[in-house]
Amino acid sequence: MAVRRTESRLPDGLQASDLGQAATTANLALVSYFSSPVAVTRPQTYVLFVTDSALAGRVASYQWTFTLNGTAHGRTSDIGQQGFTPTAEGQLQVSVQARDSGGQALGTVSLTQQVFPLNPELESLITSTTANAPVAGHPETTRELINDLRLWIDQQVTPGNTDDGRLNRLLLSIAYAECLHVPPARREAHLDYIADLLEAGRFDDLVSEGEEGLGICQLRPRTLAMSLERNNQPWIPWTLLPADPVQRLRVLPSIYMEFNNLSQNDIVDLYNRLRFPRTNLRGCQQVLLRIRREFFNGQTWTALLQQPGAASEFLTQFNEGPIRP
Repeated sequence: MAVRRTESRLPDGLQASDLGQAATTANLALVSYFSSPVAVTRPQTYVLFVTDSALAGRVASYQWTFTLNGTAHGRTSDIGQQGFTPTAEGQLQVSVQARDSGGQALGTVSLTQQVFPLNPELESLITSTTANAPVAGHPETTRELINDLRLWIDQQVTPGNTDDGRLNRLLLSIAYAECLHVPPARREAHLDYIADLLEAGRFDDLVSEGEEGLGICQLRPRTLAMSLERNNQPWIPWTLLPADPVQRLRVLPSIYMEFNNLSQNDIVDLYNRLRFPRTNLRGCQQVLLRIRREFFNGQTWTALLQQPGAASEFLTQFNEGPIRP
């Protein structure tokens, strides 16, 4: 397979490093879902973008080499994505070579990561035999949140800002709930399915197939498109849904139509913003900020989240909305 649409361009306005830990050449960008240090036994995902269209047309396969503490593990793929789970602490070098149909190298890019142990405090809580009830929640979900995602979440807020600290906890809570509801394997399978639809030219399917949410925070493509801005305007109009669920079904087609009026590049860019954990979390923050501005304007996160009724209404807007009050 040649370079898929989803690996043929970086999202407009973003660099490879905005998506995750990255290494680049003139026409290749290797991006890791998570940033060094990564945790031992935690699955990692790597994506290679080929941003030169002439080069992309010549790519037929990819040779991946994962060198952990000097021991190389080779894999071949026909798409620009590959996973690897480090089984020991130490140094991990990830290298990928794009090849033509004859197996000749067209370009290579590499990045290096340190592999650290799983968070020891969390592992102590998980393995504690003295607790009468689980003290670390669902162990695998909590491991994902603390070992893989916490760095990206912490980078979304201003250090030392108390009110931003509330936003940090809200992001953590949403990520935890959604990761628990949709485990990594299901999450990635859904993203892979939509990538195949886009590759087949079915751009109109992103908004409908993503209605239940995509990525770490299970964001809806339409809600993200309403919350992103360029030239001080949202990508698609901020449209309120009726409170009645049946009536909502009559409004959604018009929102889908607005979404599908976006360019093909915009739709691929939205997919990648939802795909990568770092930009998904950033998109979640942008949706939260838009909801606060529209429905709770002037309230701090501290004040809003301390009001049980307001907090519940806010989460309903995030999970189901935006809904007309």
